[in-house]
This record gives sequence, structure tokens and C-alpha cells, in this order.
Amino acid sequence: MRSRWNAIPRSAFSQLGGEGPSTSMSPHSPEGQRDAGHWRRLEAEARLIALTMSDPERKRVMLFIAEGYKLLAERAELRDTLGK
Repeated sequence: MRSRWNAIPRSAFSQLGGEGPSTSMSPHSPEGQRDAGHWRRLEAEARLIALTMSDPERKRVMLFIAEGYKLLAERAELRDTLGK
């Protein structure tokens, strides 16, 4: 069975700043979870995956997840702004 990652061109991953699927989803990196860039990368990755999906409901769910990452990035940016 072909992996969903194989359906995504390598050039798309370079736009995310990596060579393949994100490894930054690890729950063991709390310092990365406070970084807005971490959430922006996950948002971009989720949107990229959504582009490969043909099932409308699954695509909708993936875009919903991407929006959640966007909100987390905005929250991290606000926290950084208020903390300075």
C-alpha cells in the first residue's frame, strides 16, 4: 500500500523546511510547543496533506486540524508579544 507521504512531491516538503513528514509532533518537546514556528509548520503540513485527500469529509477534518494549529500559532505569538 502506498503511503500518503509518497503522494506528496518532495519540493512541497522543502517549503515546510524539511525532507519529509514532521517529527515535531512529539509530545516530549514542550519548548517546541511554545514556539509559533512549530505550530505554523504543523499547520502547513496539515494543509498539504489535505490537498492530497479525495474524500471531502476527511479533507474537511484535516483542514479543521490545520485551523487549530493556526490558532495555537497565534496564541504562541501573542504570548511572545506579551512576554517581552
